[in-house]
Amino acid sequence: MEFDFRAESDDVLRSVHTFNDDFLVDDETYRSIMSDGYMSTGSFAVGAAKKFGVDIDSETMERWKRVISAGHLFDDYIDTASDIHAACKFYAYGLDLVLNHDNLEYIDAIEIPSDADVRLIPAIILLKNSVADLPTEQLAILRHAALGISTITEQKTLCNNTQQYIELLKREAYYTSVLQSASASAYMYDQPGYEALCDWFAQALTAGVMGDNAIDLRQDYEQRITAVKPTMLAISQLALQAIAPARAMVHDTTPRKATISSLRERLHFYF
Repeated sequence: MEFDFRAESDDVLRSVHTFNDDFLVDDETYRSIMSDGYMSTGSFAVGAAKKFGVDIDSETMERWKRVISAGHLFDDYIDTASDIHAACKFYAYGLDLVLNHDNLEYIDAIEIPSDADVRLIPAIILLKNSVADLPTEQLAILRHAALGISTITEQKTLCNNTQQYIELLKREAYYTSVLQSASASAYMYDQPGYEALCDWFAQALTAGVMGDNAIDLRQDYEQRITAVKPTMLAISQLALQAIAPARAMVHDTTPRKATISSLRERLHFYF
């Protein structure tokens, strides 16, 4: 399918596919969740898929939107929380609600931290709805990746060694790519170019995570997201880790075309 993936488009601000129990989140709240944060990263996937010959169906696109939006709200909460360890525990709790419960009756009993975005609860509901009907094997993969990210998030707060921090970030990037690739529909898995697209996702996320963390190291240290001191050496070591995955994204004709196409779609998101 073709998606108009611009910041204010209907394909971004409205659901492109409906799942069971979506009526629990009103349209205004949905728009608010989707209009904030990392949603522009979805445009990378849209652009790259075109060059790998992969047709994104509405089910997968909607699920990706919900993974991205929930990820942003959790990341933002952890980055700004007054107690980062309590925030990490709530993150793990939220993942448990999404992946380990059969119904939504528990939602009313959730006690959201006072410093967390109130949209976290509807974001959890939307994400839960979207993955509920996935095959057991896919849910197991998503559960492993999500809980891996949760563990790494807390480990980063205690890490004061640059090389160990780099390894944590690489694992975090890999697990994040799995959340995207393993949340696709059967229709996506059956397409010949999907495996190559997933490999591209992994390289793109690794390059992005390493680059972003090099830029943000001083701020992350001040906010106690990591204990790695923001020395020039540490920042340089992080930045250098973005080179190899970035090269992998342009090493051959198809990945190079996919990278260029993804960047064009990202610009199209804003303009």
